[in-house]
Amino acid sequence: VLALAHAGGNQVTLKLSFDRGATVAQTEVFGDDDRGSQMHLVQIAMAADYSLALAFWRTHFTGASDLVLVEGEAEFEQGNPSPIGFAFDSEQVLFSSPLPMSPVVMGLSWSEGGDLVLGYGFSQFESRPDGTWTNRTQFRCAVRPWQGTFTDTLVEESVVVGKDPSVALIGSGENLRIFYAYEGVGGVLLRTSEDQGASWSSPIVVGNGMAHMPTVFARPGEGDALKVDLLYLILGNQGTELHLRHWDDFDSGAPGDYRLTVAETTGVDQLPPDVP
Repeated sequence: VLALAHAGGNQVTLKLSFDRGATVAQTEVFGDDDRGSQMHLVQIAMAADYSLALAFWRTHFTGASDLVLVEGEAEFEQGNPSPIGFAFDSEQVLFSSPLPMSPVVMGLSWSEGGDLVLGYGFSQFESRPDGTWTNRTQFRCAVRPWQGTFTDTLVEESVVVGKDPSVALIGSGENLRIFYAYEGVGGVLLRTSEDQGASWSSPIVVGNGMAHMPTVFARPGEGDALKVDLLYLILGNQGTELHLRHWDDFDSGAPGDYRLTVAETTGVDQLPPDVP
């Protein structure tokens, strides 16, 4: 099953293909409330059993914003293990703010046991008594265990222009471990939770104040080892570069840092003759 979600204007459009993209068999529209609202920053995640989660921000003409979640369940014909369609629940509002905000692209993921984790964030400008402005960013994580209810916790609040957080999951249920990477003061920060998001570890700081846009991956290694990769962008001497912090075993042993791309300035006289 292929699912493509697009946010534009006052609606989110979801297209579903059951023949590997050859045709679009089902189209659904969400978020259109006919009140001048705008939908944006849609994200989609599909679990191994085809459970589908669609999350997006809805900004009202007043400046207030809602974080909306729509869930879908696959429908099957008897004897056929492949879905023939999806049925969708009503829209859920997971977070609301009456004040104007600038949300960031969220991280949305299912665990192997059906837990749903949504890492999200937003920035708000605050007026200070001296006439200046402060930009304050919240990074939050909404977690719903399998057959449970959502809990929403504040991971960090800081005076920084926030950029897209990323989540990675290991295990499920009571053994669920969440990795949450985001941009903070001083660099990219990585925190973990072993109690379904109720509490968070102290941050691991990676890079420097110019590091941003992290993406975190976690996977089992040999034995009890846990391999973790944290990709991020950082400003080098000649431009933006892609770097990696890698752990062969996250819980023991030192990590390694790798410069995956190098930004360089090349003079015109150094270009090959076939370059215009």
